[in-house]
Amino acid sequence: MSNYKLQLKDTYTLLGREKTYNLDKCHAFILERGKSFFGYHFTITPQQYNIYHMLIAYAIEDQKTMAHFKLDPNKGLLLMGEEGIGKTAYMRLTQPFFPYKKNYDIKVCRLLAQNFSCKGHEIFTPIFANNAKSLCLDNLGKEFIAKHYGTPCDVIYNIVEHFYEQRFDHNYPKLHITTPLSPDELEKKYGKSFRKMLREMFNVIICER
Repeated sequence: MSNYKLQLKDTYTLLGREKTYNLDKCHAFILERGKSFFGYHFTITPQQYNIYHMLIAYAIEDQKTMAHFKLDPNKGLLLMGEEGIGKTAYMRLTQPFFPYKKNYDIKVCRLLAQNFSCKGHEIFTPIFANNAKSLCLDNLGKEFIAKHYGTPCDVIYNIVEHFYEQRFDHNYPKLHITTPLSPDELEKKYGKSFRKMLREMFNVIICER
């Protein structure tokens, strides 16, 4: 039995196969889980409510709200903002709203780089598999260039480039990213071509306090 007062099914009403979500209940659902995950000090500011609204609309494919926020359902999410702003929390707390086929694993970029140093290119196998889940690269820009037996590899660039090559296949799993770096900082670290890929692949959401 769940310890939560609210379940996902409490956030919507079902008429036939059509779900109508109640935004207040969605926010209450997120707030309850936020306090459970991050502590009772967890709160949601008006600015954060707006971003959660955007992410929920994207997750449940609310066409009208996505159009209002200029979100492209065929692109992934790129959350940008300073460290400690709550970008990981956004992606973690809205996960339940994504349908099974579009749900994602959250992988910390620094740990992916460390994993490559231990295991080499085999770490890409589950990420690039045909039956792989969507992926959220968390805290992009804080990882190092990994080496496996002396062979260097920019792990994150390789992952982003792979998903970029599949961007016109709308059935392919989506890639999402959180980063504390600005567009200029991203270009300085990864290059102009990387910044161009991000521009084509993602809905950019600026996170502020």
